[in-house]
Amino acid sequence: MNEKDQEILKRYRDCLKDYSERDTEQYEFTRSQLEMRSGKQWEERVVAQRESDGRPATVTNLIHPLVCRVVNPIRKNPLRPSIKLESPELTELVQGKIRDIDTQSRAKEAIEQAFETQVAGGMGYITIKTDYVNSDDLNQEIKLNKIDNPSQCWLGYHKELDGSDARDGVEVNYIPLQEGMGLDDSVFDAKDLYVSWRRLSGGV
Repeated sequence: MNEKDQEILKRYRDCLKDYSERDTEQYEFTRSQLEMRSGKQWEERVVAQRESDGRPATVTNLIHPLVCRVVNPIRKNPLRPSIKLESPELTELVQGKIRDIDTQSRAKEAIEQAFETQVAGGMGYITIKTDYVNSDDLNQEIKLNKIDNPSQCWLGYHKELDGSDARDGVEVNYIPLQEGMGLDDSVFDAKDLYVSWRRLSGGV
């Protein structure tokens, strides 16, 4: 690994450590709210005690219908940017390109998922990325990607509640526990950080 790669990895580790120390409480709250919405509304020790006593741990999930009541209008009327330029022809061209990006990257699903986790848990994310169309030329395409678990994204320091003024951030891709514990520390010092990722994700 060259010096440039080592510098990038160090910066990545430092940023993720700083962001996780600052926002862990908020992510723990979001995780608990998403679990509550999914129907996991009993503490594990209480469930274990009731099972040992032969008693059921009944759940009447009143949260899910309320979340759907808020999210369903977005499903019926997807959010799309409105573009108005001086030239009608140019406006149509730009709008057509946006529709193409939406279709190719399945943006509707990404936006719905982000909105749903935001309503249920207090935060939701999508990522916008560019990627080469193929390996033969330099043409790139824009894609909107779905983020299933909000704890995959950690924003840099910001003042706005929605994080719109953040200058940077980190996206985490979870890996199986055994694979993570088998990483070589000389290549990527991930073991300490992986503990917090696993805790926030509810176990991977």
